[in-house]
Amino acid sequence: EIGYTSDEAAQKAAESAARLVSAVLLGQTPAGPGAGAVKYTLTVSPVRFFAEAHGLAESCRDAGASEAVVLRFSGGKAELEISYGGPFRQFLSLLLQKRSDLSEETVEGNSVQLSKN
Repeated sequence: EIGYTSDEAAQKAAESAARLVSAVLLGQTPAGPGAGAVKYTLTVSPVRFFAEAHGLAESCRDAGASEAVVLRFSGGKAELEISYGGPFRQFLSLLLQKRSDLSEETVEGNSVQLSKN
C-alpha cells in the first residue's frame, strides 16, 4: 500500500487485508487470490487528482472487489481495473451505495462508465 510513512503504509495494508478476510468470511467474495473473480474496467470522470483516482480504487475494494488498481489517469478520467467474484450488478450497486457522488452512465460487457458529481 502507498502511504506517507512506513507506519501509515503498514496500517493501510493491514486494513486492506482485514477487509478482504471479512468479505470472505461473510461470503461476499470467494476465498483464494482472485478465485472466481472476473475483471472489469471502470472509467470515471471527472477526476481532478491522482489521489482521487486512488480513492476510487479504495472504494471499489470497500465494495467487495478483490483487486482494484488505477490503470490510467489523464484528461480528467480515471480508468480502473477491478476483480470481483460475484455478479457485477451486485458490485456496482454496493459501490454506488458507498459513493453517492458517482452515477452510472453506460455498461457494455465488462466495461462501465461512471460520472462523478
